[in-house]
Amino acid sequence: MELTPLLANLAPDTKQLCDREFNRQLDSTDGNVFIFPGETFQGIKLTSPNEAGLQVLYYFADLGCPLSMARLCVALHPAVGAQWPIMCLSLSLQWFEHTVRALDSTVYDPLFSSDYETFVDSSLNRELMAVMDAFSGDLNDDVAALDISLHATKNCVSLFQPRGIFV
Repeated sequence: MELTPLLANLAPDTKQLCDREFNRQLDSTDGNVFIFPGETFQGIKLTSPNEAGLQVLYYFADLGCPLSMARLCVALHPAVGAQWPIMCLSLSLQWFEHTVRALDSTVYDPLFSSDYETFVDSSLNRELMAVMDAFSGDLNDDVAALDISLHATKNCVSLFQPRGIFV
């Protein structure tokens, strides 16, 4: 069964609201990066198991939001997101790798420090680290070799730890 169409089947009204949020954020960051830190979007919970939440996470993740990527890979992982309506280990791995790449290119930017600082000691970070542990032997070499991956595995540093203002 192909899961991507199920995840991408966002209601047209919700899709329009997602697009509006995306464009609003890009306008406010001069087209930099889209980051949606909220736990709900238009009344849809993004942090507790529900199909609409999974679809919004997928949509935002596909637009490049690192936090939605992280939430999506956690939700899809059978051992970590076991209560979510859709689980798929291979999609979880795919979105985990996207998450690490996106975080690696943004945690060094002070523009996003305040967004990420909120997540350093969060349950999302703990769940993401559990996913990282589970996938440690399955990561593509380029993802495993990123500074952010090495710091997280060797020094137990949060993947969300802002590095731009500390380096």
